[in-house]
Amino acid sequence: MSESKQEVAFRYAVERVNANRNVLPNSLLSAQIEKIPPQDSFHASKRGKERFKNNYKQKVENIIYH
Repeated sequence: MSESKQEVAFRYAVERVNANRNVLPNSLLSAQIEKIPPQDSFHASKRGKERFKNNYKQKVENIIYH
């Protein structure tokens, strides 16, 4: 399946931010795109919150243990 124009633009923006270390020093962004049907806003919100919590927990653990 090919990427939409929005997905290509989003990935490009993430690459540009990561390429310029002055924008977000000591940070690295990653593009994670998940396709969800428009009428599924409840589950989309729930997935987004879970993904954020998991990523945040992982980052905190990496800071503590490394």
